[in-house]
Amino acid sequence: MTTYQLSELFSKNMGSQAGVQFLKKNRNKLIESIVAVKPIADELLQFIGHHKYDMILQAPTEYEQKRQLFNITQKGGEKLQIEFYKCLLKHEKYLVEDLKD
Repeated sequence: MTTYQLSELFSKNMGSQAGVQFLKKNRNKLIESIVAVKPIADELLQFIGHHKYDMILQAPTEYEQKRQLFNITQKGGEKLQIEFYKCLLKHEKYLVEDLKD
């Protein structure tokens, strides 16, 4: 899926505020269910930098990696949360769809 297609999907399915609200509403379920931590962190690297990227991947368990990912994106502000949501649409599309229903 291209960046353009992702943007179109994002625009059609949810606006930026709705994406941020989706993350807040479904935080616990997402932490339990996300599988693609590394690919998501890889895409967010340009926004979070190497230090935070390393914090995510060096967490001792997968659960802690997901918690770090959420904590970093929550503290990073709305733009970072929107980028995180776009990554979820790309790497965890079916999970997002299930949680929206």
